[in-house]
Amino acid sequence: MKATIVVKPRAMIKRALVFFFAVAASAATPDVSILKNLQWREVGPYRGGRADAVEGIPNQPDVYYFGSTGGG
Repeated sequence: MKATIVVKPRAMIKRALVFFFAVAASAATPDVSILKNLQWREVGPYRGGRADAVEGIPNQPDVYYFGSTGGG
Protein backbone atom coordinates (compact mmCIF):
# COMPACT_ATOMS: atom_id res chain seq x y z
CA MET A 1 0.00 0.00 0.00
CA LYS A 2 1.39 3.37 -1.02
CA ALA A 3 1.03 6.39 1.27
CA THR A 4 -0.19 9.65 -0.19
CA ILE A 5 1.29 12.93 1.05
CA VAL A 6 -1.07 15.88 0.91
CA VAL A 7 0.53 19.32 0.77
CA LYS A 8 -1.76 22.16 1.83
CA PRO A 9 -0.67 25.44 0.23
CA ARG A 10 -2.08 27.66 3.01
CA ALA A 11 -0.27 25.69 5.69
CA MET A 12 3.01 25.93 3.78
CA ILE A 13 2.59 29.69 3.33
CA LYS A 14 1.85 30.14 7.04
CA ARG A 15 4.92 28.14 8.01
CA ALA A 16 7.10 30.11 5.62
CA LEU A 17 5.80 33.44 7.00
CA VAL A 18 6.36 32.38 10.61
CA PHE A 19 9.90 31.29 9.76
CA PHE A 20 10.62 34.52 7.86
CA PHE A 21 9.36 36.79 10.65
CA ALA A 22 11.19 34.77 13.31
CA VAL A 23 14.48 35.12 11.42
CA ALA A 24 13.87 38.83 10.77
CA ALA A 25 13.02 39.51 14.44
CA SER A 26 16.09 37.71 15.71
CA ALA A 27 18.32 39.63 13.30
CA ALA A 28 17.18 43.04 14.58
CA THR A 29 19.36 44.49 17.32
CA PRO A 30 17.80 47.14 19.56
CA ASP A 31 19.53 50.49 19.99
CA VAL A 32 20.03 50.76 23.75
CA SER A 33 21.64 54.20 23.52
CA ILE A 34 18.16 55.77 23.40
CA LEU A 35 17.58 54.61 27.00
CA LYS A 36 20.59 56.39 28.53
CA ASN A 37 18.73 59.70 29.07
CA LEU A 38 15.79 58.15 30.94
CA GLN A 39 15.39 59.14 34.57
CA TRP A 40 13.45 56.72 36.74
CA ARG A 41 11.37 57.89 39.69
CA GLU A 42 8.88 56.39 42.11
CA VAL A 43 5.34 57.59 41.45
CA GLY A 44 3.56 55.54 44.14
CA PRO A 45 1.25 54.51 45.62
CA TYR A 46 3.74 54.03 48.44
CA ARG A 47 1.50 51.94 50.69
CA GLY A 48 0.60 49.40 48.02
CA GLY A 49 -2.89 48.03 47.56
CA ARG A 50 -5.06 47.47 44.55
CA ALA A 51 -5.64 50.28 42.09
CA ASP A 52 -8.70 50.36 39.84
CA ALA A 53 -7.85 53.46 37.85
CA VAL A 54 -5.07 56.02 37.55
CA GLU A 55 -5.34 58.98 35.21
CA GLY A 56 -3.04 61.92 34.62
CA ILE A 57 -3.55 65.26 32.94
CA PRO A 58 -1.12 65.83 30.03
CA ASN A 59 -0.83 69.62 30.48
CA GLN A 60 -0.44 69.37 34.28
CA PRO A 61 2.31 66.84 35.10
CA ASP A 62 1.82 67.17 38.88
CA VAL A 63 -1.92 66.34 38.81
CA TYR A 64 -3.32 62.83 38.66
CA TYR A 65 -6.42 60.99 39.85
CA PHE A 66 -6.35 57.62 41.55
CA GLY A 67 -9.17 55.22 42.38
CA SER A 68 -8.78 52.21 44.66
CA THR A 69 -11.01 49.26 45.52
CA GLY A 70 -12.04 50.69 48.90
CA GLY A 71 -12.58 54.25 47.73
CA GLY A 72 -9.90 56.83 48.21
